[in-house]
Amino acid sequence: MNKFKMLICEIFKETLNIFSSDSYAYHEKGRPWIRSEKSNKNFESVNVVRFMYFETKRLALRNFEIKDLEELVDYRSNYLCSKFQRGQFKDNKNLTKLIEKSKNDDLFSIGKKRLAIIFKKTNEIVGDIFISIENRTISLGYTISYKYHRQGFAYELLSALIKELHNHYDKYEFVACVEKENIASKNLMLKLGFINEGYEEKISSLVFSKYGLK
Repeated sequence: MNKFKMLICEIFKETLNIFSSDSYAYHEKGRPWIRSEKSNKNFESVNVVRFMYFETKRLALRNFEIKDLEELVDYRSNYLCSKFQRGQFKDNKNLTKLIEKSKNDDLFSIGKKRLAIIFKKTNEIVGDIFISIENRTISLGYTISYKYHRQGFAYELLSALIKELHNHYDKYEFVACVEKENIASKNLMLKLGFINEGYEEKISSLVFSKYGLK
């Protein structure tokens, strides 16, 4: 096992417990597009409703808003969502801080970012995603609300997002850590084209990778 990969997983373990249409769109040249609640058209305006950084057939990514707090607390506190997560905030106080801290995160910039996963037609939050882009490695971690399990949302979002991130950072490797008991996550990783590099005792996780470093 590559020591660097193991270090990446160890650093981000609390947010890298992945996984619970090929048609997509994304913002151009690092700029988000703005969707109007009333007209449902994309345009730039001072009357900003929400910033959308990435879109699939049913879903989109945007920055967190304070109105997401109640739903965020609800699903992060649910056993079906938390049983394979380590160290995730579940309380109002810390999740309010998380929303405030990440409200300006940019999807494609270098560094760590957290974004809300939403239904693009209703703006209702479906889950959240963590992305780290640094040191020629892209690390991913997400949570889908228990209300929307087994509906193909994880694959729909990640299959398109991984393609787009790879287009932006074609020399970067994707690395993810998965609990060995998390059968659904392991199967999804393989479906997404990741390679199972084996179990690491030090971090108590399986390590998966894609687009190995060149």
